[in-house]
Amino acid sequence: MVPPPRMWENHDPITHKFASSLGIIPESAQYRSRLDIESTLLAKEVELGSGAAKPRPFWQRGDRTKMPHASALLSPTSIQSEFLCHPNVSLQPASSDADLNDVLRHDVPPNQTQTLEMRRHLRSKLLRAAIKDHVALPRAESPELHVLEEPRCTSTVYDEREIHSLVPRRNVELVEGTLYDEEGPFKEGAMSDSLSVRLFYAPGNNVSEGVSFLITTPDNRVFSAAKRRRWAMDHNGNFFAAMEIKSAESKIQLALRDSVDPKYVREFEIDLRKHYIDDILDEMQKAETLMPGDNGVTPHVLQTEDGKVIRLEEDFPEEAFFVIAGCQDHEIYPVIARVFVEAIRLLWHMHCHGWMHGDIKLENLMFNEKGVLRIIDFENASPFRGSPHHDGKIQLLSFDWTPPELEVSFLGRRMGPTGDLYALGCNVIRGFALRDGITDNTVRQMLMGEGLAHFVSFRQRLLTSTASKPDAPPIQYGINLVPLLEQADVDTVPMHNNPARILRMFALRAPKLLQYILAHCVAPSPDERNERLGVALAEEMLNDPANAGMWETVEKTVAHSIELSGSSWVRPKLDEARRILELA
Repeated sequence: MVPPPRMWENHDPITHKFASSLGIIPESAQYRSRLDIESTLLAKEVELGSGAAKPRPFWQRGDRTKMPHASALLSPTSIQSEFLCHPNVSLQPASSDADLNDVLRHDVPPNQTQTLEMRRHLRSKLLRAAIKDHVALPRAESPELHVLEEPRCTSTVYDEREIHSLVPRRNVELVEGTLYDEEGPFKEGAMSDSLSVRLFYAPGNNVSEGVSFLITTPDNRVFSAAKRRRWAMDHNGNFFAAMEIKSAESKIQLALRDSVDPKYVREFEIDLRKHYIDDILDEMQKAETLMPGDNGVTPHVLQTEDGKVIRLEEDFPEEAFFVIAGCQDHEIYPVIARVFVEAIRLLWHMHCHGWMHGDIKLENLMFNEKGVLRIIDFENASPFRGSPHHDGKIQLLSFDWTPPELEVSFLGRRMGPTGDLYALGCNVIRGFALRDGITDNTVRQMLMGEGLAHFVSFRQRLLTSTASKPDAPPIQYGINLVPLLEQADVDTVPMHNNPARILRMFALRAPKLLQYILAHCVAPSPDERNERLGVALAEEMLNDPANAGMWETVEKTVAHSIELSGSSWVRPKLDEARRILELA
């Protein structure tokens, strides 16, 4: 019997709503300067708790340059009309690769909507800069015709280091055995509280090269729209996280169920069926490039006799999300500080080497078996510099925790590397807020939805306030927390219109970290975000002798959380099964 699931009632379930992924907004709103963003966000001062601001459809809002993603703001059973697909969306049937040739990003005729296949073609061009020994060969003109010249990342933004080269791409390994039975308790879709093991064999060129794998039935406590979590062990005792990638058919059914745009579903189906395996291998290749494993385990992509695809990779036993959720009250700040320090250093390394992640959130920050923080889920990851085709932004395939300046155009949804920093800041705020009784949806509304204008206005007050209060934290990074502390205990309806209440625990437990987050992470424009200062703060926190006890506390907390994880419970069971079956 598996351990009981750990539930956090404030954590809203997330399912993808494919209908929102191709929203188009007017050309005038696709490219916006910092002054334009700030002027529209601050044009009308909104008093906290007044509720005077009337919600407007996203294409009329000055506080966003994109349509809010429905799945990021609402439960799967409730979709407000303002989150639905933009009425200007017009999709044509997907084009084939042969029809696309080498079309440049800015060669699209006016009023012609890009297809998914076109966008995929453009993404692949941006990845070429990361191919080992790749040399860009521009045409006679330099930069290439109609392509924006790549903006240089100066030393004041990132250290320009050599772009990480992609490691060799892995191949799919066909294995003997089925993941599901046609009937009985182990047929696809059946639910069980028990955990069983199935045996698979990957034949080699001769008998001695074959590899046996034991793979568990799904962990029903952890699942998503794209995959089911399992565990695996090979006959040598190497332990893996086994991610069953849901079939193209199941993803298409999900799109049909959730989408309000049938044209998009047809395009999505064509694209998914054509590139299903390639997408899986691409993500693993990027993960091995940007976050190589520490334990020497070789990843695998297995395809079973019943056509299921399973990705075996280094096991990360615990999410940062659940460590924060399960820690004691006095451990909240040490744990979140540890997450911030390690995450921003990983992002800095990635950004300096020309790559960005594109989907930073607590669920994608994992602790390995040694308690070291790692980043997962590299579906969005791409170089943002390195060739004439790059303009400092990447195209997103998922849209959680996106910044206000997100570009929505015929190129898709795009953002630059400071979007990763914005997402990290949002999720640090989220960690403190969830432990202070604030719902996940409220935090999302404040930072990505109806409450964003209130939040930006409130942040501006903290930057300009001269108020003082005995025992108040000193002003750091230009942020004065006195107005926040004065309103921190005021409850308003809706809650997302009162940033002071949502930030209360953060301000009381970690004022300096909050001041940096407000000033240089969740700033409304990329120009105000500063990752270099965040890395300096992380080093200061790590090396401060006064924090030695805090780091000891968090080491014990993370180790305890890993001990209680499903991985720690399953691993000895798989090893026992391996010995019983005489696979060793």
